Amino acid sequence: MEELLNEAPLQTYELEGSIFETAIRQQEASIVHCRSLDRLHLAAMEELGVRRLMTHDGRQAEAARELGYEVLMPGV
Repeated sequence: MEELLNEAPLQTYELEGSIFETAIRQQEASIVHCRSLDRLHLAAMEELGVRRLMTHDGRQAEAARELGYEVLMPGV
């Protein structure tokens, strides 16, 4: 797995513990409920400055759009 994560286009980043606070803040401000791990992905995007999400999950897409992210949904 480590070898795979070091090949393009994949990259790994270490995140601070503040990601949990970011996820909670996002959820409290949102009218869209999304699952915990999906919310952590969105919080990681915020902390890393990523503005585009590719997903097949409609609810995560809706929550991402609510945050102002560009959302790509293959096949839709």
